[in-house]
Amino acid sequence: PSDSELSEQLHSALEQSGFTESRAALQSAAADALQQILRSRKNYNYIFVVGSYSEGWGNSLTTLDGRTDAHSDIDVMHLIPGREYHQRGLCECDGAPEQHEMVNGHIQCSGFASNPAHATPGFTLRPALDNVFASLLCRYPPIAPLLPNRISNIPHSVLEALWKVLTSASSPCHVVHAASPDRGGEELRVSTSFLENRMLRSLSTLQGQLFVTLKYLVKKVICHKNGFKQQGLKSYHVKTITFEWWTRRRSSSGRRRTSDAAIYLKGADKERADQHLDGIMSTLRTVIDRLPQLLQQFIGSLRPVSDSGTFYFHPFQILPDLSPMPLTESNTLEYYQIYDVESLTELIARLPDCALSAREALRALACLKFGYRGTAERVVSSCSGHSVSRGIAWSREKSATEATVEFVMRHLRSRDSTWKFCFFFDQQPKLEFLTGALRECFPLRLSGSAVYFYMNFDALLWALRLELRTDGEASAQDWIRDVAERENSDEQELQIIDSCRHEHTLNICGLEAPPNVESGEATIHVVRVHQISTALEA
Repeated sequence: PSDSELSEQLHSALEQSGFTESRAALQSAAADALQQILRSRKNYNYIFVVGSYSEGWGNSLTTLDGRTDAHSDIDVMHLIPGREYHQRGLCECDGAPEQHEMVNGHIQCSGFASNPAHATPGFTLRPALDNVFASLLCRYPPIAPLLPNRISNIPHSVLEALWKVLTSASSPCHVVHAASPDRGGEELRVSTSFLENRMLRSLSTLQGQLFVTLKYLVKKVICHKNGFKQQGLKSYHVKTITFEWWTRRRSSSGRRRTSDAAIYLKGADKERADQHLDGIMSTLRTVIDRLPQLLQQFIGSLRPVSDSGTFYFHPFQILPDLSPMPLTESNTLEYYQIYDVESLTELIARLPDCALSAREALRALACLKFGYRGTAERVVSSCSGHSVSRGIAWSREKSATEATVEFVMRHLRSRDSTWKFCFFFDQQPKLEFLTGALRECFPLRLSGSAVYFYMNFDALLWALRLELRTDGEASAQDWIRDVAERENSDEQELQIIDSCRHEHTLNICGLEAPPNVESGEATIHVVRVHQISTALEA
């Protein structure tokens, strides 16, 4: 195709895969809701969900539906209480505090590790996590696009929003434990993450799609092991490119002038810097030459959103901090406290209807533990016909202004939305009162981890229905067929179906082949479901 035809194809494919201003706004609202839940649980307001999960764009390079790519993560920044630095020449604080020189966006302060992030690995059912610890800086240094008489391409409304970031207590200036090359442990970098966040959230659909395309080329083509294997470039370089173009100055004649923007190459030492840069430039020239084919590959990797536009958000499945918190004595529970009830049998009844499946499944387990099988059967039977909320239905007609934290929280509280959880246990809980299949599946240890466990309480209710035989065979068939055909079925649901081969006689007829899913563990699971379905039919 011609350049214009290819551009139209790419734009259309990205729109169908959810890469629009409206859905990016919903992604940001979900991140703000997660941040609100995290702060409420910890009773500390200086915890921030940042990075691509919060910025709205780039959390996934296949579809914008709330789910995080396998090789991406959720970034959380923690401000260290009581620690504040002051910049020489800008500080106006009383009391003559110790002040530090600033050079190239770094304050000169030694004695700290040079890596700002503490990473937690990701799993199929839980994204990776980066915890960044930071300290306050008493004020922001001069920000180039906001200097007087500065003329740029940034709309006035965005400039006003950036000014609000500079003056708001909710987005304080801070420094992270990162340094420029060969300066590790000798300086701290001034972070502009809140300004970056505001800029990314201000991108239009077309700008956001360009950003995602550039990020795909860097992560999946230039640097990927199956691509050009070029080391050094990172996702933040894509931000630099995007912002550099957007903030270019205009001279008095109206011509654009470039400004200085330092690009640090990961792993490049001084002795080999020129050689490293030559390698990157050569790779970039090759990518430009092959751009049409590479963009067609990108189009082929995109996954359209569902017809309903489902946006997935299960806060307690991806909760960054899984440590238990004490509960209040009040009869009612706030939404953020739901996570901390799951292990306390005496408090099960306090769970609200937005956690109905979790509440009734735990109630049935408590009955079974103390030998009240008949009561457990009645509890499970009372949930027959009940269905959980699998996500937020977000149609193309929705506007970005409708995507707010209040909307997300209202959605979570108004339906059975809270049924997927990840827990941290020092050792696996022993549910000795359950039979073999149930005991094996619940809770599910995340692959490769000794301490992270997954619970799908909707799946647990169905497992109890099958075990206690409270529902008819037709209902069981419908559920198994639904799990087999849904592209977002999880490992716990699939394990329950697997156990049906051994413990239940079910005749599943007319089951269609499951849809194709992206490579990785999900593909294995779908193949397993298809094999299970075939075995059940036989």
